[in-house]
Amino acid sequence: MKIDGIKIPMELDTAGAFKGPAIKVHLKLDAKPIFARARDVPFALRDAYAKEIDEKIAAGFYKRVDYSEWGSTTHVITKKTGGIRITGNYKPTVNAQMIIDEHQIPKTEDIFNQMKGCTVFAHLDLPVIASLVARETRKDQHLGKILQILQMESGQCLTRNGYKSPKCKYEISSGCITFEHRVVIPTKLQKLILHELHKAHLGIVKMKGIARSFVYWPGIDKDIENAARTCEFCAKHANQPQKCSDHYWEYPKSPWKRIHIDYAGPFEGAMLD
Repeated sequence: MKIDGIKIPMELDTAGAFKGPAIKVHLKLDAKPIFARARDVPFALRDAYAKEIDEKIAAGFYKRVDYSEWGSTTHVITKKTGGIRITGNYKPTVNAQMIIDEHQIPKTEDIFNQMKGCTVFAHLDLPVIASLVARETRKDQHLGKILQILQMESGQCLTRNGYKSPKCKYEISSGCITFEHRVVIPTKLQKLILHELHKAHLGIVKMKGIARSFVYWPGIDKDIENAARTCEFCAKHANQPQKCSDHYWEYPKSPWKRIHIDYAGPFEGAMLD
């Protein structure tokens, strides 16, 4: 599979296997199975829908069953590329019957600390694995030289070789070059990553925020600004803040035409005014 000329390993199109402990969904004591009525798929999308389902079953993402007490509807989303994405709507069915396990949201710095030594980095629509970044890093005219120096020496080797900040702070992780907690993206993959950052049209500030958590290359902020400013969709909605209609009380024509009363309570079963 190729995206923007970049070859993505085909094994990423198949379903992976969870090798940890068995997963169990805890239901409420009064939970009852819900089988939602299927939604009609538009005629124009039915062939693509059927093809997508068959491919997901063949790849192991879906499993065909003859019957089930539970059933959720699906949503069909049309992509800009002409393909479709099928998602399940579990909110009115199983989600409403589940006992939710509450966990404290981890801090960003804790997550990055746990990511040390990781070899796979993925996006829902576009998996970008460390081996792909490492391969293009070796081929890159500038990063390739830095990689060779880092592999041969350690410590302040980049500074001794004439590199200044931030390049002198580069390190190696899983064959990739990192800057602090971010992966340094080689030139060939920068357009691909920039597309991923921009496709949701989040705006310049949010795009930069995401980038500063995961990826880096010299001039990335400027590239993000150019991508957003040259986008017709972003430009169309950039200066359109959320509209709200203010409501003003009509001015009374004479005294005692309108009375406002403040209530307190309930206190001992009654409201106080």
